[in-house]
Amino acid sequence: MRRTFKLMQALVMIGQVGLSIAAPLVIMVGGAVWLHRHLDWPGWIVVVGVFLGIFGAVSCLYGALKSLNRIPKEDDPEDQGYNDHD
Repeated sequence: MRRTFKLMQALVMIGQVGLSIAAPLVIMVGGAVWLHRHLDWPGWIVVVGVFLGIFGAVSCLYGALKSLNRIPKEDDPEDQGYNDHD
């Protein structure tokens, strides 16, 4: 049962990282293309959208990887609390 939980936890984390990368790119590039087509904004707005999407994706990826490092390991004795003695 514990092994299944670990597997499901890993799959959820992979999905979260994937969405953290894809969502900013899709939103920013899609919004820039929409602005260019429907409101007749200049074409360089799409380039700005691409760069903002990449920046957002990298920022979200960094945050997700940073939160992964906060998950305590079971074998690490430093992660035990004050009253956690074996």
